[in-house]
Amino acid sequence: VGSDYDPIRIEHLLTHTSGLIRGTEVTADSRFDVWALRDTETGFPPGERYYYSNVGYRILGYALEAAAGTPYRELLRELLTDLGLGQTEPEITVEIRSRMAVGYDRLHDDRTPSPDDPLYPATWLETGTADGCLAATAGDLAAFGQFLLGGEGERLTSGRLVESGGPWTYGYGLERKGDLLRHGGSMPGFASTLVADLESGCAIAVLMNGPDEHDATWDIARFAADLYRGLDPTPPGDAEPYPSDSPLAPELEEHAALYGRYRSYNPWIPGFRVQQRVSGLTAQMAWGDVKPLTALDEADFRVGEEEWSPERLHFDAVVESQALRANLSGETYYRSDFE
Repeated sequence: VGSDYDPIRIEHLLTHTSGLIRGTEVTADSRFDVWALRDTETGFPPGERYYYSNVGYRILGYALEAAAGTPYRELLRELLTDLGLGQTEPEITVEIRSRMAVGYDRLHDDRTPSPDDPLYPATWLETGTADGCLAATAGDLAAFGQFLLGGEGERLTSGRLVESGGPWTYGYGLERKGDLLRHGGSMPGFASTLVADLESGCAIAVLMNGPDEHDATWDIARFAADLYRGLDPTPPGDAEPYPSDSPLAPELEEHAALYGRYRSYNPWIPGFRVQQRVSGLTAQMAWGDVKPLTALDEADFRVGEEEWSPERLHFDAVVESQALRANLSGETYYRSDFE
């Protein structure tokens, strides 16, 4: 990876403080995504701040394979057997598809989610990489939470903790707030949250076969945890609408070749729209996450409002005054200006 800073260490990958890109899940094989980091740059010195990186955990899985001389799925399978988690699969493949629920996503993946947008079956995918490749039942996930409560959760969050948002801090693979441990996960069509309460000894697993809008799985897990602890929480209800995006503005000549919609065949990040808004040039990412774009030169842009963001967007293949191709942090997209 391109970097002006000290080397990235295992601790930085475990705590999401490496400075690497988030990762676009280009393939179902960790090796290419790790290899492709040579075309990216880190955004800040390792250990300086928290920035969630899926590809960082892919590196960890690849490193485990190299050190053990054993495929990651087999390492996981041995661990799952030792823990007695017989209803958990170490990788998502077509062989287990008949046992899985059907996952759902919104019909439109390139705009802010709306309850008026219907749900449709999500694109099927296979994955066996260490940033998230387990298929489990709620019972097995809760049993893993009980295992964490036996001392492992305390150990994984007893070292250096980094602020990960609000009152939460991040240790080795787990967030912590007081006596609560948690981690969430999502992929096309599915979402989950695991909560373990060190004080009460209660572990809660919430699974959803749909989009985790407004952190719904966390809201349900938090409500259940509060009930168990004898509190009087308000039941989760209908979520408030997402805040309105900055209004659209007239397009500028300097960016005329860039405006439009770009898509890939990657179900993780299927597409985005480049638009001019009152706030400036933006990319509306999949499922409505609007990111500001800061020009680095005519064809290259930093993605995100933070000056340290490692994410980059590059445009090329300009034909008849329109860019036909874009590369977002290692994944290639092509112009697809359908409404």
